[in-house]
Amino acid sequence: MPTGSGGGYIGNKNSKKFHRPDCRWAAEIAPHNRVEFRSREEAVKAGYVPCKVCRP
Repeated sequence: MPTGSGGGYIGNKNSKKFHRPDCRWAAEIAPHNRVEFRSREEAVKAGYVPCKVCRP
């Protein structure tokens, strides 16, 4: 997914949190810890919790 596309969510394998693509914390995720989700439901089903800053 291209950065800035506005779709989907970015997850962090270490913290198990997911973010909106424009969240400042999503930008700080190391490439090897980055997971992309198409929907909020997909992230939640994978065991990820929403970021408390961007509230995806």
